[in-house]
Amino acid sequence: MATSMGDKFEQLSDLVLPTVLRLTTRANKVYVSSATATLKACIKSAGLTSFLPTLLEGLKNPSKSMRIASIESILLIVEKNGPHRLQGSVAFIEKAILDGVLDPTHEVRDTAKTLFETYKVGFGDSLPK
Repeated sequence: MATSMGDKFEQLSDLVLPTVLRLTTRANKVYVSSATATLKACIKSAGLTSFLPTLLEGLKNPSKSMRIASIESILLIVEKNGPHRLQGSVAFIEKAILDGVLDPTHEVRDTAKTLFETYKVGFGDSLPK
């Protein structure tokens, strides 16, 4: 659906994607990988900057697989969208970086570091010296 709708899918993302994100908490690896692939495909097609607050909440979940899917999705949103489109979401991105580097899971910490490097390229002028 996101592939065919493009940027218009962002309006529907709050209805559909929280359920997909919750599927990443399942014990079945097929559910987790399918849900993660669905999130990534939607982000690649529509950008989905409005989904950042939901993904940030996903970083607080006890499920390791949800935290990994959330931080990977946030990284993809930052890579997909330019600084002009993310201007209103800087606080969410910075909070995700902070939460990610403090996470006990190795994959989340590594992805948060990559997110910081990507963020630094687009928003380097706003970082404190």
